[in-house]
Amino acid sequence: MKHYKKIVENPYTKKPETKIVNAYAEIDVALPEAHLVFLKDNGIFEGTDSCKHAFKVIHYQLGIQGRFHDFRDTHATRLIEAGADIKAVSKRLGHSTVEFTYNIYVRVTTKMEEEIVNKFEEFLAA
Repeated sequence: MKHYKKIVENPYTKKPETKIVNAYAEIDVALPEAHLVFLKDNGIFEGTDSCKHAFKVIHYQLGIQGRFHDFRDTHATRLIEAGADIKAVSKRLGHSTVEFTYNIYVRVTTKMEEEIVNKFEEFLAA
């Protein structure tokens, strides 16, 4: 089973959105292929519900704070922390502006704070 991205217009918002099209591997489809994470054993797109269920158990039964959506925050933050270009991160997350990505998704980590201190110390030493 292969999965493809098809851009369609949302009938309510009139904005473009990506739909997933499933096709057998033997069939050629003139759309870009989508590489998905959440697949059933038979290869069909499952969505994120199975992962969200585990998050609910962690949150409600174990009392650990967190939301499934926090994965996006962590993903963006770690990419920026590793030196990824903010514009590429913003595009990867599907955001319309770099500012939105920075203001909503990117957090300041201990590593980032340490790097700032080190850069300032290097500046003072020069």
